[in-house]
Amino acid sequence: FVACFQEFKRVNGITATCEYCRNERIIKDVKRISSKDCCFCSDACKTLFCQELEGKWGKHCRSCAYCLSISKTLVTAPGDDGDIEFCSAACYSKHKMLLSHVSRGGGSHSAQPAVEGVSMTCRFLRSVYRPSRRS
Repeated sequence: FVACFQEFKRVNGITATCEYCRNERIIKDVKRISSKDCCFCSDACKTLFCQELEGKWGKHCRSCAYCLSISKTLVTAPGDDGDIEFCSAACYSKHKMLLSHVSRGGGSHSAQPAVEGVSMTCRFLRSVYRPSRRS
């Protein structure tokens, strides 16, 4: 799935300004940080940016277990392997509700629908967004 989007961005020249190095490049990753989508051109830039955040913010949510964002706010809850980090009480509540739903048998126990969705997304992108051919 990631390879499909990387190829799509490369072929179509989709670029953005990297949040760390400030260069206009093809984006490798987008991470939501304090309610803002931040683009990064490499894993190194993302890592260095996160290290700077650690210095500025101190203890913070490095990756919310529910929405995967990074936030200065940190809400923790006990988990099987230690504390689980959330960016807000709302995400913690949604995570609890989701786990409750799955434990009651309301969730799908198969990853097959997700894989099919990824395949359909890649096929859709290839069919709709064809690179323009210049003569």
